[in-house]
Amino acid sequence: MELFFATGNKGKFASAKRIMEGEGIILKQVELDIKEPRSDTIEEISINKAKQAFEILKKPVMVEDSGFIIESLGNFPGPYINFVLKTIGINGILKLVGENRDCFFRSVVTYYDGKTLKTFHLDEHGKIAKTPSKKQKGAAWSELWKIFIPEGYEKTLNDLEEEEFKKKQEEYKKNSGFHQLARWILSRNSE
Repeated sequence: MELFFATGNKGKFASAKRIMEGEGIILKQVELDIKEPRSDTIEEISINKAKQAFEILKKPVMVEDSGFIIESLGNFPGPYINFVLKTIGINGILKLVGENRDCFFRSVVTYYDGKTLKTFHLDEHGKIAKTPSKKQKGAAWSELWKIFIPEGYEKTLNDLEEEEFKKKQEEYKKNSGFHQLARWILSRNSE
């Protein structure tokens, strides 16, 4: 099966491609002029963008939207993370966070083929570091990798050693919305 992934983010596409093609699904990246809807939920944004992408392509498509939730800030910034990163950046986030440093990435993958609309979720829990990492990982999707310490680890995503990073990638791969979507497509096609 061939599936289009509407994204301009090369890191997201590379990650999704490894997962989907590992399941036998051919993934093609397509950059589309999609209007970013205003919503307080990541799921609503993802659904809206999947519908827009399908209207342009008229082929099965998926989108992925994510947000960053900081519990002590009333779940801010949520879906507005790109705006926050452009304006106050990770140093601004560090200034806002108090003692409770609990946070999580929320990823929502939405599939739409003109008839069937399906969403898949993954929350990656962790803590916010007290200072940003000085390293830059080539695979990083976001500057947040410099301040996000995944649950069960002592270092930011950027500071994980190669073996630790591979282990974290495998954990992500098994639970990601991309993998959930691949399993759903395969189960649907085997019926």
